[in-house]
Amino acid sequence: MDPIGIAMLLGGIVVLAVVTTDFLFTTVGSAGRLTISDGIARGVFGALRALSRAGLNGILTEISGVIVMVAVALFWILGSLLGWALIYASTPGPVVMGPIGIEPEAIDYASHVGHLLGTLGGT
Repeated sequence: MDPIGIAMLLGGIVVLAVVTTDFLFTTVGSAGRLTISDGIARGVFGALRALSRAGLNGILTEISGVIVMVAVALFWILGSLLGWALIYASTPGPVVMGPIGIEPEAIDYASHVGHLLGTLGGT
């Protein structure tokens, strides 16, 4: 494996470890304010509060909890997608582009991982 492939593999493993640890600490609730998710939630809520104080408080106030939870979930989903895409892209051969066998590009790895993260990916 070439040095770039090793770096991509290690980077993917680190990203997955960070996202998984954050997910576990957040869902179990044992880390308090030491998680990335907590920072994201506080940042998004602070931005929504500032928008609300600026006069945009109608529906925004009512759905702020949903927006915060979607932001945290997006961090977990996109972090998992990035980690696995880096792992798949680190070595040639894990993703084959149809019967003609052309070499996949970065977007193809992300697409493959997104497919596997979806509900139909394992079927």
